[in-house]
Amino acid sequence: LPCGISLLCVERVEASNMAGKDDDIEIPKEFTCPITNLLMMDPVIAADNHTYEREALVKWYEENDTSPKTGIEVPHTDFTPNTVLLMNIEEWKRKTGYMATGGGGGNKEEEEAEEASEESTVTSEDADPQRKIDRAALEDLYAEANGDTCWENIDGWDEGEKDLNEWWGVTLSSHESEEDFPGIPLGSLIRLKLVQNGLQGELPSSIANFKNLVILNLYYNFLEGEIPDIFGKLRNLMKLDLSRNRFTGPIPASIGKLLRLEKLVLQNNLLTGEVPMELMSLTALKYFDISRNDLTGEVPEDVGYMEPLTVLMVNDN
Repeated sequence: LPCGISLLCVERVEASNMAGKDDDIEIPKEFTCPITNLLMMDPVIAADNHTYEREALVKWYEENDTSPKTGIEVPHTDFTPNTVLLMNIEEWKRKTGYMATGGGGGNKEEEEAEEASEESTVTSEDADPQRKIDRAALEDLYAEANGDTCWENIDGWDEGEKDLNEWWGVTLSSHESEEDFPGIPLGSLIRLKLVQNGLQGELPSSIANFKNLVILNLYYNFLEGEIPDIFGKLRNLMKLDLSRNRFTGPIPASIGKLLRLEKLVLQNNLLTGEVPMELMSLTALKYFDISRNDLTGEVPEDVGYMEPLTVLMVNDN
């Protein structure tokens, strides 16, 4: 296996191989993602000069700061679309009739629609008042962060009647997620990932209403102002990434109340002040990155007693 490939990727590769046993069309290796070994639909060039599927690369960077192909640490996690390769892939698909013959394991859009339909049977808003609260808070975020005029992807967000399962970047808990997120009610908003999507303005305080949220990833947008001092209310949060935005002011001390938090990434903002002592209460924290800000003072000595912590990045302050 390439260095760092996760079990999830292996499972996806095995599933892909099983689904494609009857396919006669061989996919050129240069058209497949090194992470998933699947045909790329949205290829992007990473800092290591290798090309990956966009979604797979974003997920990789949520857990790693290394190249998926070489395992070497990358200088940054930015990427650019590989338009030339995409054109070549589309031309190859046209000539071979790849999608028409069912290559790649079937019609992706039909599969996604079927999955969304199955999810909706157990996530009715009428059965769960929290769903209505989540929807209202999401609509508030869309309005406050200039969704109508600035967001690159607004699928579902601009159609208020659509089920939350169909909103881009929104993930609800399901039977499949029960093992990873025990105790979270079915149909709850557990992941909000709006990476590199053109969000602008300030975060509304209503995000505190996402009481079952586990992952919040707003990496690489244009959000500004101070980070709201309400994150302490998101008690189920395990991963928080607000990096590469324009946040100013101090790191909220209330983040120290997130006792399940495993990953905190605030790098590449304009944050000032000292690291709050309250963050030393994050006993589950494994990854802590506050590099590339304007922070002052010293890192509290107690950070050395945070046993799970394996990555600490404070450079360029």
